[in-house]
Amino acid sequence: MNQEEMFLREINARLPKNIDWKKGACLYIKQIIEKEGEHNKRYHLIKPFVGGPDFGPFFND
Repeated sequence: MNQEEMFLREINARLPKNIDWKKGACLYIKQIIEKEGEHNKRYHLIKPFVGGPDFGPFFND
């Protein structure tokens, strides 16, 4: 089992049965793009890294 599979298994174990985190995340992005337009795709893909704390020093170490 690779790291992604292990990560998703851990996340999904904490969710109610029949809920798949990755499928939900993909559906969320798809619905936003359909509703707001293709130009929003990039923002929503980088959103976790925009406007948050500065992780630069972490990645430099």
